[in-house]
Amino acid sequence: MAAISTDSRNLIITLTRFERFFGLLPNLSIPLAHVRGVAHNDAILSDIGMRAPGLAWPRKALIGTFRKWKFTDFVVWRSEPHFVVIDVLDEKWNRIVIGVADPAPIVNAIQSEVAQNLSQ
Repeated sequence: MAAISTDSRNLIITLTRFERFFGLLPNLSIPLAHVRGVAHNDAILSDIGMRAPGLAWPRKALIGTFRKWKFTDFVVWRSEPHFVVIDVLDEKWNRIVIGVADPAPIVNAIQSEVAQNLSQ
């Protein structure tokens, strides 16, 4: 499962070897200034587009870059029941979609770090 953390200036997403290999994705470090919003959205899978490139294993895993019209999503999901959706600006991807077991603490932590970063 992907790990989401923050430091004083960056949102850090660390992937497992499996996720990096099959999704053809890197670990991410995104400046908090580029984070435009974060939310818990369990219906997001109906809104992502076609996989290009990555892994899609029905009902088991979606890992990779997914494209729909002009939007590009960074998706890492491995049967977790909930999703954290992070909207970003000025990055390779428009949204980062991560499957998690408990989204509330992650969403709250990112929102507080973004708010603290904006106040500085």
